[in-house]
Amino acid sequence: MLEVATFPPRYWWLKRISLGVLFVLVSLTIFRFTIGVYAQRRFDAHVAELRARGEPTRPEDLAAPEMKDEENAAFYLMRGANAVVATGVDSPRNSNLSFAEHPPFPPEWWQAATASSQANQKGIADARLARRHAKSAFPRTTTSPMNLGMMKWWSPQRQLTNTVVDAAMLQHLMGNDAEALELAMDALFQGDALCAEPFLISHLVGNGVQALAVYGLAMISPVLSMTDAQRGLQSPAKRANRQQIQELILRLLDESRNRDQVAQAFRTERVVYIDSVPIFLKPHTITAPALSLQYQKRLKYFDDVIAASGAESWPKARAVLDAVRAQRAAIDPGGFSNPL
Repeated sequence: MLEVATFPPRYWWLKRISLGVLFVLVSLTIFRFTIGVYAQRRFDAHVAELRARGEPTRPEDLAAPEMKDEENAAFYLMRGANAVVATGVDSPRNSNLSFAEHPPFPPEWWQAATASSQANQKGIADARLARRHAKSAFPRTTTSPMNLGMMKWWSPQRQLTNTVVDAAMLQHLMGNDAEALELAMDALFQGDALCAEPFLISHLVGNGVQALAVYGLAMISPVLSMTDAQRGLQSPAKRANRQQIQELILRLLDESRNRDQVAQAFRTERVVYIDSVPIFLKPHTITAPALSLQYQKRLKYFDDVIAASGAESWPKARAVLDAVRAQRAAIDPGGFSNPL
């Protein structure tokens, strides 16, 4: 009797490998979907917590208040800056001239400063008009995705500041200290208006504007004239008066508004960050959940920095950061640690 030989199914090993690979792929897909839902829910919960505290979380939360142009200080500052750019006549600080940052200045400085003050009278006058209005709102980007590069008014503002500060120095050297202080106050107000914008970049530009104004005041104040006899001034209107100086001192000593503006700027940066997270995650389909969890940890940086923004000095701010870090470490020893 013949025996029939039996052979195992062909490619049996390939079928088992295929089934194993399919099982792994299905398991990874389920895991990816599950961790993705978990990460998104955690992210949404964090944003919801911020909204419950009254914090801005969406671009539309940053919309500028509506006001008429004639009531908006930013309108005059932008018009003045555009007027300065349009003339093409640079003040010494806007030019390529090389000179010491303090008097006595070379003849080239005097020529440039005089020409700028004469050609840019409209821009300088607009800076003065802006100071008469307490409210200010520059154009803002409040649509998603937020593109802060669309706000092109920062650079002209710096040119306006340089023009005003150089005009203040020129008036001082010509013996008109009253007008010099008024121009310095115009530049300080411009810096305040920029710092009041809810964006960190505008706050940094505003700090630069204020630094230029303060530096100009540092050059003027040691020889500031308050009486006609001091420098032989012919007109009483050209001397600095006590009210001007007191107003200036009070303005320079008031740092509370700056602390509030810093906190506001970081809140806005957090909005930009929240708005940008989906854009960051879009190219990373597989690793998006892990990246989302990491971005959530980074969001806590903003909470720490905002908490420290109200401190009166860096040591006090550092103490706030250390306290927040210690509290968080006690709640979650193996979790997020703030390296600041």
